[in-house]
Amino acid sequence: MNGERENKRGASNSPVAVISFCWTILFIAVLLLIYLSNHSPEVEATRGMIELGPAVSLNSAPLSSFSVIDTTLIRVEDDGVAVFDTMGKEQSYAAFPYHSSRHFMSQDTLFVTPEQGGGLMLVTADGINHETGIHETVYGADYQEGLVLCFGASAQGQMMAGLFDVERGTYLFVINFDSLEWPLGASFVPNNNAFDLLLLDLSTGNPVTKILRYDLEGSLIFDQAFGEDELFPIIVPLGNDALCLLNEDTILLFIPETKTIDRETITGKPIRWQVSGGRLVMLVEQEGILSLTLFQPKADPDGSMFLSFEALSAIEDFAIVREGSHWIAAQNEELWLIDAQTGQILARQSTDAKVKKILPLDSHHCWIMFEKEARLLTIR
Repeated sequence: MNGERENKRGASNSPVAVISFCWTILFIAVLLLIYLSNHSPEVEATRGMIELGPAVSLNSAPLSSFSVIDTTLIRVEDDGVAVFDTMGKEQSYAAFPYHSSRHFMSQDTLFVTPEQGGGLMLVTADGINHETGIHETVYGADYQEGLVLCFGASAQGQMMAGLFDVERGTYLFVINFDSLEWPLGASFVPNNNAFDLLLLDLSTGNPVTKILRYDLEGSLIFDQAFGEDELFPIIVPLGNDALCLLNEDTILLFIPETKTIDRETITGKPIRWQVSGGRLVMLVEQEGILSLTLFQPKADPDGSMFLSFEALSAIEDFAIVREGSHWIAAQNEELWLIDAQTGQILARQSTDAKVKKILPLDSHHCWIMFEKEARLLTIR
């Protein structure tokens, strides 16, 4: 009887245990659903928003030899330039007309000059090679709609700048400088029939940085000096007729229309930068660590022109995509898709190797360069 009574007690406790077990499972399931609801968008974004394609061998070519003209990947060699399709296959090769040459990029144009002496060849965004009739030694240039803006030294050693018509094969005009005036940079003004020359003026005995703006007829529009004993060797048009001047620790924002100049100290050393939407995105080095910093005109007169994102540190390289609304950045064998307005990381993609270089092709594609191979990144 006692055994029967004990069995009945055991039977009477079983439903309670089952109900408790079910409630425990239900509670765990609710917690799991809450967790998934908070985290699944990031997982889905990581899987769907960015995707790496198959590897393409670099064939032992140095990473520094790869660039992009408009939406085309190119490889610049000592004696010519190779053009690739989006699958990484070489499509064409153009030889340089010089025995030994040097090259530089400006906007979407590749400029090639002889190592010694005068001459200039350019490869434009349409893939056409132009060997110009320029005989001066060219130090820098910009290109816009059939016009080459260049500066350098004449055969007599005099510093000059000129506007060259590629189709006609002749200069529209030439500007000659005194022996104590040295042009440092030249660029067309976006959406304006004008160009800017960055000039180092030593005529007063102290180095003075100047911007000279000319129209396309060669008439001087303004001559703006920026203090003494300070050199700003880099000029960056921001758009909307705003200009940035840079050196290693200071940035100036110059508005030609109002002649206002804002100055701010750069925290770290600028390594690389790109312009997007009137803002300057900078890769800055500080104590050996690279981070992304945003520079833009002040919204508040008492505020800073710099905006830094704490999460975007230890960056190895970056690129602007989607018409400037997003960035792609590499960090610690991982690629990030970043909202350019907030700095929020929207998606992540593992690379299993350190990224050496990012080359944006268009709004939705980048070439991701590794030590020995490249992979095409697609942004959904």
